[in-house]
Amino acid sequence: MLSCDIIYSDVFINGYGFVLKEETMNSRVLTFSVPKGTKATRVEIENNGRIVKIYCEKLMNDSNQKIENCFPIIEIGKTKADEIMNFEPKTDRQKAVKEATMRAINEGIMDFRVPIYSPSLSYSNEITFEKGKKPLVGKDENFWVKVAKEYNPEKNSRIGTETEYYVFLATLILFLIEKKGLKADEAWTEVCDYSENLGNFFDTKGGTHEFELTGSRPVDKWCDLGNTRKIIYNEEAKKYELAGGSYANLSFKHPLANTRLIREKDNMIYESTGWIIMDV
Repeated sequence: MLSCDIIYSDVFINGYGFVLKEETMNSRVLTFSVPKGTKATRVEIENNGRIVKIYCEKLMNDSNQKIENCFPIIEIGKTKADEIMNFEPKTDRQKAVKEATMRAINEGIMDFRVPIYSPSLSYSNEITFEKGKKPLVGKDENFWVKVAKEYNPEKNSRIGTETEYYVFLATLILFLIEKKGLKADEAWTEVCDYSENLGNFFDTKGGTHEFELTGSRPVDKWCDLGNTRKIIYNEEAKKYELAGGSYANLSFKHPLANTRLIREKDNMIYESTGWIIMDV
């Protein structure tokens, strides 16, 4: 219960925290903010209007809303665009992206979700995907496989495959063509061969030469495309590999489409995060 002579307080009602906004105290309206993930369902007034009881309940779909907000969908069907299907690759990396995309279409790979941000740790030491955090690096593929499976098993959360990663890159190519006005050759080159404009690389204009906080340098819906390498799974080799480049890498040597298998005692792990994806 909250009485009207309280100036400002964090108040817990029926187990939930409410905030009475201080700026409203001089008016005839008292404004209460319920915590994220809950909603007010009923209000009771007692003691001739001196006491107000607010009842609330948890939102059952809060986790689903978080997934929708933080993990946009990669739609396989969109990669059937002429700019992908009719493009003639000029480099090995471009060829790899096109072949993987066509394979995904032919094999009927389903749409999937990709996080906007690189993974980091929350204040409660849990994996989170949010802006303004230090990316979680220095963990090997075994750590990320376990974390990925546990993140959202109902959505089949997992480490993405090389094929899925290349399909994701194909959607970035389409974005650069359709929304940024690049010619097809230019977009394919930026994503596959010279990615300095798409992330935090050593040769990026205005690069920091250190890890940037998550949410840096957005391209379409996604951020953190450079900054850290991404740990993915190579289906053909049946091994895990590193994709893209980090802040310490030159973008023409380690562009977004660059991949290589993880080596024993691989120092590049210290610049890498897991690429966690999930079903729609």
